[in-house]
Amino acid sequence: MKPFLFLLLIIPASMASAQSGQRARTLFNAPADSITGGYMAFSSSGTTLFGEQAIFLGGRIGVGVGHRIAFGLAGHGLANPQRNPYYNTYRAEAGGNVPDDLAFRTGYGGLFVEPILADHRVLHVSFPITVGAGSAAYGYRTSSGRYYQTIRTDAQAFFFVEPSVEVELNILQALRLSLGGAYLYTSDIDLPATDPDVLRRFMLRVTLKAGQF
Repeated sequence: MKPFLFLLLIIPASMASAQSGQRARTLFNAPADSITGGYMAFSSSGTTLFGEQAIFLGGRIGVGVGHRIAFGLAGHGLANPQRNPYYNTYRAEAGGNVPDDLAFRTGYGGLFVEPILADHRVLHVSFPITVGAGSAAYGYRTSSGRYYQTIRTDAQAFFFVEPSVEVELNILQALRLSLGGAYLYTSDIDLPATDPDVLRRFMLRVTLKAGQF
């Protein structure tokens, strides 16, 4: 019994002594208090959908760790809904209404992690990777008095992963501009008269970041 009581006394004391002498290490091999800043980013991405130019607008909110990596939330949405003539034909043949603004609409978002190389240099490179979920739908807008709402005719959720690479320019201490590309890979889109890989495509992206780096 005495050896057991001795262990109960000595183990907590030893642990306290060890903790006072060194800080805990984290997943990124940096001290736990090494958060070095945070930022908000606004992005514009260009690609093609149904043979037409498509623009995605979105952004990120991130926290930087050790000037080597950032993580947070990201999301993008299609700013100019695209008409799919094959879907319009499908609707007409099925006896459904086909309003003039019936179009494909989509948005997606999730968590991102962003490794950064040579953050201290005026020109450097980062590799944001975003994982999450989104929604793809066909719909049209209708008004109810002063308010508008979107009526969905067909819709589906999907999962995605979006790796990207960005060449980043430090304009000011609190302002950065990046040019790069991203590839959006989604699960199959199961909508009528629509290719399952309709959203799997490369995008050119411009991003403006503001914050503490």
